Amino acid sequence: MPDSEPWLGGGLPLLDQAGLTQAQKTLWHRMDATMGRWAGNGFASKTSDVRFIVRFNPMLRSPDIALTFLELQLDEAKHQPL
Repeated sequence: MPDSEPWLGGGLPLLDQAGLTQAQKTLWHRMDATMGRWAGNGFASKTSDVRFIVRFNPMLRSPDIALTFLELQLDEAKHQPL
């Protein structure tokens, strides 16, 4: 995919979905189903060519840790009264 918006990687090259490992793909789909939906509420999570940006981009580089952290965030939101 073209690097149309390379500055949105947060200092890291943006990752193309086609080059992801299986663990990264699992995380990508989970992030897309959760954080990607939140982005419709006033902030962007992906480039126009569908690559995760800024805070989401580094998460794909450590999928095991990031997936566990994402699950913690989702569980907190579900079980926290705030």
